[in-house]
Amino acid sequence: MTAKRVLPVPDFWVGTYTTSSARGIFPLGMDAVTEHWRLGPPEAMIENASYAAFSPRSGLFYMVNEQDEGRIGAWWRSPMGAWRRIQTVSSLGAAPCYLSLSADFDTLAVANYKSGTVATFQLDHRTGWMRDEPSVFENAGRGPDIERQDGPHAHCVRFAHGFLYSTDLGTDQVLSWPQAGAASSLAKPIVAFKAPAGEGPRHILFHPSARVAYLLTELASKLLVLNVEPSGELRLRETLSTLPDDFDGQSLGGHLELNAAGTKVYASNRGHDSLAVFDVGTDGGLSRYGIYPTFGKSPRHFVLAEDRQAILVAHQNGNTVDVIAMDTDGVPGAHLDSCSVQNPAFVGRVPPSRVDHRPPNGRGA
Repeated sequence: MTAKRVLPVPDFWVGTYTTSSARGIFPLGMDAVTEHWRLGPPEAMIENASYAAFSPRSGLFYMVNEQDEGRIGAWWRSPMGAWRRIQTVSSLGAAPCYLSLSADFDTLAVANYKSGTVATFQLDHRTGWMRDEPSVFENAGRGPDIERQDGPHAHCVRFAHGFLYSTDLGTDQVLSWPQAGAASSLAKPIVAFKAPAGEGPRHILFHPSARVAYLLTELASKLLVLNVEPSGELRLRETLSTLPDDFDGQSLGGHLELNAAGTKVYASNRGHDSLAVFDVGTDGGLSRYGIYPTFGKSPRHFVLAEDRQAILVAHQNGNTVDVIAMDTDGVPGAHLDSCSVQNPAFVGRVPPSRVDHRPPNGRGA
């Protein structure tokens, strides 16, 4: 009798938008024997997980529940892949879509897209629980695109260089708050950068060593290289397109990532359905290396699995997660696999090294 083969616990997972026919997050892994990627049964308790952040200090995953009455859940995952809800709180806004942790893991920030609010939560140093009395800021204003910029729409939050930054697609702004003193206090911010009217800032990231930021606009599909000033302001240095020069169709900027070595920046195009790859110069400047297909429709999010020499892409409108080969230089290549899943919004990863495999003390919810 042949023994049943036990597969390793998948170390990736896919967050989906909840509908009448689909809900939950799905484990995603590769069968080492067949070398095919596949999804496991979903954890249906976790809804609308369109973004997440992981704290190596507490071992908790913080996930948005992107709905009108936005929520943030703190979740613990066992070594065998079972999820346990530790805490859930209001995101203090509608449609939370992005989370970020400060470098000391003491503060969690959230961008609420629909309400245009940014909120911060102080985290208990020992347990990682979100404490009471969070801080919230509601932006005001609008842009020239009457359909997409009818009001403020916070889309991304990032901690960098002693500041918290927030992109606002609806007002064409990047806002910043200093982290000095009470890191969770959101007083009136400065407008760190005003993007060209109607371009809609979506995601921002920062160079690991140079004082340089990269800003992806959703409505114009452009990548802006910005100098980071000591005041927290951002100064435009150069602008590059994420689309081919001869493309004249409809496309939106999607997700933005930097590889571990800090030598390449990747941006997804939803409509052209591709990844634009840029080389990073020694001074943080960019030059476009190439544009590569993602083999699906509307790549909302992707993760660079460099140790697997793969890129995992969530195609929201195509209802697939696709696996693309990545060569040793970080260049996307062949289409390796495709997994069907309804409304994929985010691909998460369980870090290979966990601080503590025990669930935190405190009541479950």
